[in-house]
This record gives sequence, C-alpha cells and structure tokens, in this order.
Amino acid sequence: MNLKQKAPTWLVVIAVVFVFAIINYSGKKSGTGTKPRSEAEVAAINVCSDIIRKRAVFPSSVEIHRATGVGTDLGGSGGKPRVGINFDAKNSLGNMLPYFAYCDFGVEPPSVSITNR
Repeated sequence: MNLKQKAPTWLVVIAVVFVFAIINYSGKKSGTGTKPRSEAEVAAINVCSDIIRKRAVFPSSVEIHRATGVGTDLGGSGGKPRVGINFDAKNSLGNMLPYFAYCDFGVEPPSVSITNR
C-alpha cells in the first residue's frame, strides 16, 4: 500500500467525524437535545464550582467537566436548584483523582457533599 491509497480513507474518516460533530451541535442548539438551563441553574453551577475550588487541597488543580459532567434540576426546597458536578482534582499526595460534588441550594447555607467517583 502506498500513501495515495491511504489518503482517501483518512479523508473519509475526517469527513464522518466532521458531519457527526455538526449533527450533534445542531441538535443541541435547536432544542431537540436537552432543555436550556435557567438563570438560577447557571448561577448555582457557578457557585457550586467556586465552593469546590475553595474546598480542594490544591484549588488550581480543579478541572470541572462542564460539557458532560454537570447536571441540574429545580427540585430543591422551594424550587431552588440542585447541582451535580463531576470534576478532577489533586489529593494531598498530588495525585489527580475523579470526584463528584452535590450542591443543594434548597437549604441555607447550601448543602455540599464531595465524594470520590
């Protein structure tokens, strides 16, 4: 096999990935995927993210998975948001580990629990 025979295969693979990305993006944009988050949910995500960073041993090491690791609902007391966030952070030994944070804004002060994933 020479390079001329492999080039069209790579081009097809790239084209398929590109088309798949466009379909996924346009589906979420049009509202056929998930519903858009309310302002209260977006604010709760930001506050929960700040709390996670403040509680981390190494705050600068916190990597929040915003694209795929954040879930919200308005099921807290009084219709207030609840947030679940997947993130990675360094532990006291400097090892990057996966964690899950659950923030409930239906109580005052907000209830926050962080566990290993």
